[in-house]
Amino acid sequence: METNKEQFNPIGFQLKKISTVQFALIEENYVDAVQDVAFGFWMKFGINQNERMIASFVKIQFEQNQKPFLILEVGHHYHIEPTAWEKMKVDSNILLPQHLATHLLALTIGSARGVIHCKTENSIFNQFLIPTVKMNDIVQSDLLLK
Repeated sequence: METNKEQFNPIGFQLKKISTVQFALIEENYVDAVQDVAFGFWMKFGINQNERMIASFVKIQFEQNQKPFLILEVGHHYHIEPTAWEKMKVDSNILLPQHLATHLLALTIGSARGVIHCKTENSIFNQFLIPTVKMNDIVQSDLLLK
């Protein structure tokens, strides 16, 4: 199988830390008899120039009647290898390629799924799973991180 070397652009990174930034179960906002549950999803990225780190954060929220009952924010902190970091530099910013941004987000969402499972195991809230997310619909182009 032939590969197009221009399309295959590996960027060396290492996951250094996973953080649960926020977790809340607000039981009084959940009514088991009500089937209408809304799901919200937010994402953001951050950088630490001195340590060549990129962080991806995912926040999810389940709610009923516009009242959240399950809130979770998880962060992944990645160390980027020096050569790749230099290639992504644009002035004092980092241009995060779309393919890498979607990959980092997918990893972060996977951790968020695990956190929800562990924190809600053996409770009624364990039924709430993060749905599959089409990353290319969320991150449609390279991201300039300042």
